[in-house]
Amino acid sequence: MIPMPGLVAYRLVRQPIAATAVATTAVTLGTYVVLAAGLLLGAMPSG
Repeated sequence: MIPMPGLVAYRLVRQPIAATAVATTAVTLGTYVVLAAGLLLGAMPSG
């Protein structure tokens, strides 16, 4: 079995897989948007 954080595993058991996938995707995309905005605005060194 693929190792995964306990909360994710709990959610997969307790709620429908589609809802979990949508929520996980939304959070992941949000994280990348914030990261990209920080890079574009010069808040983080880009290398």
